[in-house]
Amino acid sequence: MGSNGNRETVNYISEFLKNYGYEVKRGCFKKGVCNTWGIKEGEVDEFVLIEAHLDSVGAVRAGADDNASGASALLEMARLLSEQSYKRGIIIFATNGEEDGLLGSKYFVKKAEKSGLLSKISFFINMDMISWNKNGIVDIETNREFEGLARWMSSIANRYTNLRPEITMPAWGSDHVPFLKKGVPGVLTIEHWKTKSPCYHQPCDKFDTLNIPYLLEIIKLNMAASLHKLNE
Repeated sequence: MGSNGNRETVNYISEFLKNYGYEVKRGCFKKGVCNTWGIKEGEVDEFVLIEAHLDSVGAVRAGADDNASGASALLEMARLLSEQSYKRGIIIFATNGEEDGLLGSKYFVKKAEKSGLLSKISFFINMDMISWNKNGIVDIETNREFEGLARWMSSIANRYTNLRPEITMPAWGSDHVPFLKKGVPGVLTIEHWKTKSPCYHQPCDKFDTLNIPYLLEIIKLNMAASLHKLNE
């Protein structure tokens, strides 16, 4: 957080979203440390938010799974979802400072609650560590009040993917938590935590350790769920 590479990544994501027709915004919560997000309006004044954190723990040229996997999936979903219009609007949210205490998501939620935007978010998905796996399991994490939503996500996984969904509760440790605490319905999709990457928060978290077919299955899951929620 706050490194030159971090700032370059914020700029890259902002430009990417702009190029695909999103209205791009930033929120800076420390000097040189910013979230960036893109908005596309829908037919009604409600939104589906898709998020992933863009920061890492700072090991040199590491952070491929945590969380370049989620950030790259965020951009791919932004690209695919830009191709048509929907009943609900889209917010593509690249949050910063997750590794330092969910700083960016807490800041966004506080500001969005004050502006009234938070109450317009009808569903969200968080993507964090989605590309290391050997058993095909994806954890779908939320709080008890949204267990039904997690079960629905599991049914989407079973219908559209080769993943084996497991529901985990309560939520902890990533950028879905500030949203859930405010009652926004949503889930985290994450690699099976019991068999998570042995390179978690280590310098060996490099691209050559990733399971790309597994990553693509999670993108399919989250695309299918988002499309349902955008149009229902």
